[in-house]
Amino acid sequence: MSNGGGRAYRSVPSDVLPRMEHLIRQRYEQIDLYEEQALAAARADAQYDAAKETIKMRKRLLDGVKTNAEAETWAKVDPEVVELDIARGVTAGLAKATLLRIDNLATEIRMLHSLLVKERDTDRLSAQHGPA
Repeated sequence: MSNGGGRAYRSVPSDVLPRMEHLIRQRYEQIDLYEEQALAAARADAQYDAAKETIKMRKRLLDGVKTNAEAETWAKVDPEVVELDIARGVTAGLAKATLLRIDNLATEIRMLHSLLVKERDTDRLSAQHGPA
């Protein structure tokens, strides 16, 4: 690694820059994954809502259920709605976990960037004023 003037940074660990590049690539991959997971979570949420409303309407119109609260209760215990609710929770949880990984990667990238800047400044001062 050099400072642009051809001199190598003596005190920057040789694995910092490759590690930072690796983390940046990982972050972009996680962003792509999050986009897919967010769409899947939205689809799961829409499927859950549609199934629940279908059951509520069926109970009100065909089965003679008088109140919306009772129809809501029937919808919440319907096996298909329960299954969709579980899928909805899982997909939302996966998306949230990926979002947290993205944030953690960004934090680690900022930390490594700070280390590189500090080491660059230390090397510049050493070059200007000689070693301490």
